[in-house]
Amino acid sequence: MSEISREQVLEYDKKYNQHPWLMGNVNPIPVERAEGIYFWDYNGKKYYDMASQLANVNLGYDNRDIIEAVKKQIEILPYIAPANASGPRSELAKLLIDLAPDNMAKVLFTCGGSDANEVAIYAARTVTGRRHPNP
Repeated sequence: MSEISREQVLEYDKKYNQHPWLMGNVNPIPVERAEGIYFWDYNGKKYYDMASQLANVNLGYDNRDIIEAVKKQIEILPYIAPANASGPRSELAKLLIDLAPDNMAKVLFTCGGSDANEVAIYAARTVTGRRHPNP
């Protein structure tokens, strides 16, 4: 269980966190733990996480296979910038392309949509030679 109390979580959250997806009166659920598709508040109330939260938990919380794979990889190489090549990223890219339709040849791993949009604009400018949206 958490080493911080429900009250401390709410106090710190209100004082130090900005909630960009919530407007007006912010009243977040203080979450103590999670497993599978569920999370629990500090009072033991169980919730279904129907949003999958962020990409790193869309296969469930406390997934032991994922936890062990992450621990193993962190011991070898926790992160390397996208400009460098790494075994796991290269192998995953190959796996995805092997499963993808024949018209796909490359994979771009990003943290979100804005990264993907920026790269798409860069790629379009590179292919067309145009620097501005107007011809």
